[in-house]
Amino acid sequence: MAAEQELPIADQNAETLRRTVAKLTEINRALMSRVEHSLDMQGNAYQLFQTAILLDQKVRERTRELEHALQAVEQSNLELRAAKVEAERANVSKTKFLADASHDLLQPLNAARLLVAALQETARSGNSQTILSRIDHALGNVEDLLNTLLEMSKLDSGHVSATIQPVRLAPLMEALREELVPITAPKGLAFTLMPSALTVQSDPHLLRRLLQNFLSNACRYTAAGRVLFGVRRRGPMAELQVHDTGVGIPAEKLDEIFEEFRRLEPPQGGAPKGYGLGLSIVKRISRLLGYQVKVASTPGRGSCFSVLVPIADMAARGPASLRPRPASAGAVNNIRVLVVDNDRTVLDAMTRLLEAWRCRTIAVASRAELQVHPTDVRPDILLVDYHLDDGDLGTTLIADIRRRWGADIPAAIITADRSPEAHAAAQLLPAVSLLLKPIKPARLRALVASVRR
Repeated sequence: MAAEQELPIADQNAETLRRTVAKLTEINRALMSRVEHSLDMQGNAYQLFQTAILLDQKVRERTRELEHALQAVEQSNLELRAAKVEAERANVSKTKFLADASHDLLQPLNAARLLVAALQETARSGNSQTILSRIDHALGNVEDLLNTLLEMSKLDSGHVSATIQPVRLAPLMEALREELVPITAPKGLAFTLMPSALTVQSDPHLLRRLLQNFLSNACRYTAAGRVLFGVRRRGPMAELQVHDTGVGIPAEKLDEIFEEFRRLEPPQGGAPKGYGLGLSIVKRISRLLGYQVKVASTPGRGSCFSVLVPIADMAARGPASLRPRPASAGAVNNIRVLVVDNDRTVLDAMTRLLEAWRCRTIAVASRAELQVHPTDVRPDILLVDYHLDDGDLGTTLIADIRRRWGADIPAAIITADRSPEAHAAAQLLPAVSLLLKPIKPARLRALVASVRR
């Protein structure tokens, strides 16, 4: 039995070897599996490591690019700030130059217009009157251009500030109508005013200037037909409108007409060309006041320019202003006028005009000349230049003359200085008017005549 269970030694060794080989094979398989798994893990880690290195390199490159971009932006900002400072400096210089140049140009222009007015008083022939009228018109155009350029410079430099207050539209519109009728009547244009009882909140001077440009453009570019000036209420706003039956404006040019020196051709037989500055001033004023300007136009049929202005509250409306009465033709006879101007040409021109009106005139060029002048008769009105010699000011001289006579003699400061300081200085003295050079003879005559009322 035992013999049957025992295997030969060779067979036992072969079985043992097979089992051992099987175990070793299994162990080897397990080991290889672990090795392969480990290698896979290591491979993934290596790939992740490589990816991290690549991402870090890209981040560093992007960071360097951003740093360079930021440096470029900072440099650009520095250059822009420097350019802005330089532009502001140039703007100030331009404004000062225009102010100085305008003052120097307005002095001889003022003398020329006064001399023309004096000649018109004495000219006998109709031909002489025609020539003098044309000279005066040409001088008026030069004056308008100088004033417009100076006004544009002030608006651009920020030297103009708005004084918002209640403005009654009825007297403003009527005053503008009176200015326009002498222009529209000779052309045969009908000027229709649709008055309004509304009161708006605005700066009266700037609003008037804006509307003047609307109206003058309407008259310039309308050869026949009519100009209509009216107001429509738009909720809390008043829309001031100027309609005309003129040449109209093509749609593609509606924007460019508000740029400097851009103008349309006037109608055949119409008014001469303007300077292309009126609507550029409108743009500046509307921007300063925060107003919306609208244009509607049809070529060959006409245009409508309008501006939206806030309506004033009832409580803010002031009392109606009284319109001054016009002076009669002989109202200046024998009025005693003291004129002080350090420009001898202007002084001579002013004297000739006043004497043509039969005023009794005393003319001096300085405080020193006035001191040696007889003082037995008190003047009825003082016409004094603002900037005199040696830093003397007309306002100071007026105050001294009044103390000398012990009375507030009516006076006017006459100047080409349009600075706020000059205006403020004139307002500090009672019963003092401000006349800007070139002086309009009609305005001067009305002022001189006012001492008799």
